[in-house]
Formats: sequence, C-alpha cells, structure tokens
Amino acid sequence: MRFWSGDSIGKPKGLHSNIRLVVSTNTEGRHGFGVAKIGRDFWGAKYGQSRGISGRCYLLVTKNLTSGVTENGMTYPKSGYKSLTLSQIRANIEEMYVTAKSVNHQSEFWIVPYIENSRLLNGYTPFEIFSQFVVDIEVPKNIVFHNSWKKYFQRDGSLNKKFWD
Repeated sequence: MRFWSGDSIGKPKGLHSNIRLVVSTNTEGRHGFGVAKIGRDFWGAKYGQSRGISGRCYLLVTKNLTSGVTENGMTYPKSGYKSLTLSQIRANIEEMYVTAKSVNHQSEFWIVPYIENSRLLNGYTPFEIFSQFVVDIEVPKNIVFHNSWKKYFQRDGSLNKKFWD
C-alpha cells in the first residue's frame, strides 16, 4: 500500500502532472462543495461531468441530487444523503480501479484524507466509504491513500484486523 502526506488539498502547485485527485461527486457532475469544488477550481474537473478522468481528477460518483436521474445506464430513485448504496459506490470504485490499471502506471490516483468523527456529503462516514476501497478487493499499485488512512493497515499492506473485525 502506498501513502501520500500533506495537511490540505488545494492547487496542485509543485506536484507532478501524473497525480490525479480522486473526487467524490454526484450523478449530475455539479462540483459545488468539498473536495469536488477543489477539483473543479484547481484540478480541472469539468462541471457537468460526473465520472471518470476529468482534468487532473478522477470523478467518483457517491451521491445523487435529483430523484429519478439516470446516469451511466443506472436510474437512481433516491436523492440526498445515502442516495447511492454502498454496493453502488463499490461498483464505481471498481470502475475506477479498472481505469487506474489501464492508464500509464506512472499515473497516481490520490485518495483524500480521513477526518475522524465526520460525515461526508454523501451521508456515509469516511470509514464506511474507505472500506469499499480496500475490503475484499485488489487495490491497484497506483492508488495512493493519504497518510491518515495508514493506521488501518499493517506494515505489509494487509488490513489491520483490529479495525475490520
């Protein structure tokens, strides 16, 4: 498992052009808050695009804003918090992993920091979302987690069982 460090996310000043910020977004590609807004303002995420590579970002759909929206062949009946199930989010992460494996392996996909005792804009806790990235799935070598996630792993990269049982 690989990790990156830093206290905040902002402009990609001084960072290699091979780094892609993984941005949680919504089915309509409105990047108005949180890391999605940072992705739009500084990393080139295109407003209106909901998934995939956009600028120096990878857009990962984790929320739906309008009931009944169809995106990528899927109709989402709910909107707001927890409008996508964890299994739908997991499928979107699997799609990202396929992309990560298919691009130049020098390209890195950076997963954002863990913030203790918080709830994300999609309604899930960071730990609930993070588990979708790592439990029972092969993580590509170019997926790089923020140091704040390190405690959930053993030195050999395997999951630290005290958090996952």
